[in-house]
Amino acid sequence: SSGINAEYGPGLKTNEIELQTAIEDEKAKILKIKLIFLLLGILSLLPWNILLNAEGFFRKKLANTYFENNFSLFLQATAVFSNLFGSFIMFFLSKKFSTRKIVMVATLTF
Repeated sequence: SSGINAEYGPGLKTNEIELQTAIEDEKAKILKIKLIFLLLGILSLLPWNILLNAEGFFRKKLANTYFENNFSLFLQATAVFSNLFGSFIMFFLSKKFSTRKIVMVATLTF
């Protein structure tokens, strides 16, 4: 055989096809990583921004309570600890399950 792969047409040698496939696989991996970071950013910042924009509403609802002046502090602490807890869970789950399954479950549950 002359090194030409009939499956992909004349002119492309087997090692060139393997190189193109490897490049496409690498681009797909990079895209997946970017999408995961985009989802993490949206899922962690959107609720925070929604609650900050509604701070006046919550101050009014929490008037004459202990939380009236400390609302932002408790909100921030809750957000930080829940993100930290979620990160630990994802770290330990990543050793037991594939990334694809974890991302699918996380996307469907949020």
